[in-house]
Amino acid sequence: ANCLGGWQTRSGAASGCLPGAYAVAGGRDRQLANPPGGACLPCALTACFDRLSGVPRPDLPNFLSQAAELLRSNRTIVIYGTVRLIEKDDESFVAWAKKPYACIIFNLLTLHTPAGIEASARSFRGLIDLAIARGGSYYLTYHKFAKPEQVIACHPQFKQFLDLKRKYDPTERFQSDWYRHYRKLFASS
Repeated sequence: ANCLGGWQTRSGAASGCLPGAYAVAGGRDRQLANPPGGACLPCALTACFDRLSGVPRPDLPNFLSQAAELLRSNRTIVIYGTVRLIEKDDESFVAWAKKPYACIIFNLLTLHTPAGIEASARSFRGLIDLAIARGGSYYLTYHKFAKPEQVIACHPQFKQFLDLKRKYDPTERFQSDWYRHYRKLFASS
């Protein structure tokens, strides 16, 4: 089997549509169903990332157990996951590790349809809630799926960050899609 951007095909196709693509999940191949409307896989699928930092290291086994239950109940396909040990960040204004944590990265298979994107968003929000329940956090820049209350629970100084950004850059010369998303999200709150 040849690998193409995380996808493997039994036929070894390296361009165009990838009918019969396989995702390697949990150490075994699983053939993917054809996407709605017969869309080719490179156009219809992507991998999204979520880093959950701030899970206290002793809580890691319980967190992973509950994350597995959540992802199974949502029928979410996890392409892979990584666990890293992260030290306390005492230098950043919007710190993501408030003490030594276990950082869990989830790479989820996301169908590029409104329903597919919402399904991944629901799973990511559920994972954030599991981290919050343990006094944890998530890495703010990996996606834009968190609800405002989740952002504030994990990053209580975030509104102050936005205020300082406007103070020191009143013409908003320095900005990005990420910044514009959060500026809009917190404009109404």
